Amino acid sequence: SYMREESFDVLLGCLRDRGQMGWLSLTFTPKGKRNWTYKLFVERPMPSAELFHARTADNPFLPDEFESTMRSRYTASKSLQELGGEFIDDDGQLISYDDMIACTAE
Repeated sequence: SYMREESFDVLLGCLRDRGQMGWLSLTFTPKGKRNWTYKLFVERPMPSAELFHARTADNPFLPDEFESTMRSRYTASKSLQELGGEFIDDDGQLISYDDMIACTAE
């Protein structure tokens, strides 16, 4: 979700193997309905794209206290997004996703 859509398009154009379209597996936490991932995988999914929804609780390898610890640190909407894997628009966030991308790119 933090990847720019333009970068995804470049990556997608590189998926070819011996004359066949290659495949790509992505794992990400939804970043809201205004994020390009929502448009690409929910609103107007690519013909060959498939979205699998998984919650933190579905991960059998996490310690028992992981989810409750994280839930105690998150707001209700952040919990739905980060632990529930839901596309949540949080207009009250402290830092925008575009700002976060800019910070990680430096």
